[in-house]
Amino acid sequence: MIKQLPNDINAEAAILSAMMIDSTAIIKVEEILSEDSFYRKAHQIIFNNILQLYKKNITVDILTLIDQLKKNNQLKNVGGEPFINELADVVLSSSNLDHHTSIVVEKSELRKLIKLGNNIMENAYADNADAKEITLETKKCVSNIGDFKNGFKPFSDTTKDTIKLIGEIHEPGGINKLWVRSGIHWFDNKFFGFMKKALYIIAARPAMGKTALAINMMQSMAYNGLTCALSELEMDDYQLQIRMISAGTGIPISRIIHGECNQAELSKIAGFTEVLADMRIYTDETAGHNIDSIINSYQSLKLKHGKPDIWFVDYLQLMQTTKAENRNLGIGDISRGLKIIAKEENIPVIALCQLNRSCELKHDKLPRLADLRESGNIEQDADSVIFLMRPCVYNEFTNKQYEYNGKEYFVDDSLAFIYSQKDRHGSIVKAVCSFNAEKTRFEERI
Repeated sequence: MIKQLPNDINAEAAILSAMMIDSTAIIKVEEILSEDSFYRKAHQIIFNNILQLYKKNITVDILTLIDQLKKNNQLKNVGGEPFINELADVVLSSSNLDHHTSIVVEKSELRKLIKLGNNIMENAYADNADAKEITLETKKCVSNIGDFKNGFKPFSDTTKDTIKLIGEIHEPGGINKLWVRSGIHWFDNKFFGFMKKALYIIAARPAMGKTALAINMMQSMAYNGLTCALSELEMDDYQLQIRMISAGTGIPISRIIHGECNQAELSKIAGFTEVLADMRIYTDETAGHNIDSIINSYQSLKLKHGKPDIWFVDYLQLMQTTKAENRNLGIGDISRGLKIIAKEENIPVIALCQLNRSCELKHDKLPRLADLRESGNIEQDADSVIFLMRPCVYNEFTNKQYEYNGKEYFVDDSLAFIYSQKDRHGSIVKAVCSFNAEKTRFEERI
């Protein structure tokens, strides 16, 4: 009696059902499973058709899936419309998706091992069998089992692409292949912008203006046609937009929130709001995000509106950690997760970070890498760390001369220093600028 190959038809059906009702399930499953992970031929066909819809940015449901199968002349092959309707009702949510996926992965690997075993037996019985050759081939095949989409690859696979990229970035406008410019001229002249696939940390003590700097950048980028995502864990959308209106119109924020604007200013605000509404800025103000939920939020944005050009997170320490017994390890998981997204999505991720009080013990109050709160993992994961410091926040410096980068500066309410202390993609940069707190705007210092 011939035994049936290992499989779990119910787990396969549960996965496909989850992919039909939860778009984030498609992202998770695509990263782990392939067509031959499914045992039933009908399930393989349905899986492929779901991925086709996903890649076209078409929402997957019963109707769109049936239509796609019809277009591919495959509806009859999977059992017709009744089978798709039954499949959609297998699960009510994707809550057990990870468990079902692990089952299907396990069965798929067992089938591959059985197939490999049969091939080994067939090759070993051959008259010209070579034991060493069969052993080497077996080791190679075994190492590939379980490695669906990741792993080592020869350098030669990407050499041609690298040469092509270098050529492209030297063409007019080609720099955008590698970099996302902030659109703020004085910043881009110093820092060049943000490199794709990189995690940037903007760190400062409270009240220094790190959120204002991020908003200025995001606003400038969106004005120049880029799509920006912001996970704002500190403010709601109203506070955020009022700040942007103040920065964009030059009307002091205090006049806006205290109801002191005159008619001309109100008209100016109304005009700018129309511009603001046309900007491709997407915000998530959900409180209490952890790394899993914030990544799911990003993936949902990507499915609904397409991939953003840049993603801001404000700020790291407000995120919940899954390792309550060790905050340092928890923050490490968060920074590592953001780094993975930046690399996989080919976008810069800008994470704001609150510094601890240790920098205030220094005579100059200038932050260093060691001052990052839970800094070990953040410093390790970041491609670049940018610090922000305004001497006027400390009374001892107000209306006095302050030495910075070998020069003397008079400390007024606007003086601000922005500088990097780690940059994997360039040299260490130091900049001096002005911050208008009333208008929440950073400007070039003349």
